[in-house]
Amino acid sequence: MDVLVTGGSGMIGGYVVRELLAHHHRVTVFSRSPQALEGVGLFAGDVLEIAQLKAACRGKDAIVHLAAIPNLRRSPPEQVLQVNVMGTIHVLEAAVQEGVGQVVLASSNAATGYWRRHHIPPDYLPLDEEHPCRPRDAYALSKCLNEQTCRSYTAAHGLRTICLRIAGGKYLDRPGASLVVPSEDWGAATVEELWGRFLAALDRPAAGEWSFWVYVDARDVAAAVRLALDNEVVEHGTYFLSAADSFSRLESSALLERFFPEVPVRGNVSGYATLVSHGKAARELGYAPRYSWRDCAYLQNTRKHGG
Repeated sequence: MDVLVTGGSGMIGGYVVRELLAHHHRVTVFSRSPQALEGVGLFAGDVLEIAQLKAACRGKDAIVHLAAIPNLRRSPPEQVLQVNVMGTIHVLEAAVQEGVGQVVLASSNAATGYWRRHHIPPDYLPLDEEHPCRPRDAYALSKCLNEQTCRSYTAAHGLRTICLRIAGGKYLDRPGASLVVPSEDWGAATVEELWGRFLAALDRPAAGEWSFWVYVDARDVAAAVRLALDNEVVEHGTYFLSAADSFSRLESSALLERFFPEVPVRGNVSGYATLVSHGKAARELGYAPRYSWRDCAYLQNTRKHGG
């Protein structure tokens, strides 16, 4: 398959590109500053320029749309909405005009409105795709609107669209984390400092309360993107991507009893089960998360040094 990856030079983008190459897809990266990668075509462009997108996706089989402003720390709300929403509309419109059959969109669990920024008790846990979305900031709204826009393009044009809600992406392998470290999002000087930030949260259960202690390893995200591209059945769908477990040393039932005693429980919360369900992705895409913080190098290094 010949795939255009917008934002392929970003943090998740590198994982996705490597995954697709490993499974013999042809990849072109579309980015404002594409990085030279062996075996990858490069196209310098901006998602706000639809003519550039049309040229880049000409002759492609699918688009993986990762390019976006990832949070509200680096840009004002109006810019977040402009880039994230109009950029997605441009991707979808370019796909339709150039005859591209499929778009896989990087959405976020923030689309629901249930995220660290806003302390809103959910209707029930574990959270799933049936739960209402209640976005309360520009980033969450942009992701929610993108999902709706994908649905409308599928209905209007027959464009196949799959929206993947990446839930608390983490970088738990040393090679991948080493590439992520220079990012201005993390501002970390070493992989150990990046991992140290993750570890610190494990000792403060309240820090994960309003994200429901959800996370997912970037390698599992990349595998889910590949599975979405390979899927020939789903016309449109939205899916949570989470790890199999929660990012906490406390069992899930204990977390619920301590932090959400009045929230109804619907589903499995035994052991350390995730409180943001990826069950739909498992059933419809074949998604099966492989990686956990519990058996990754940074935790093993901490144990070795008495942490």
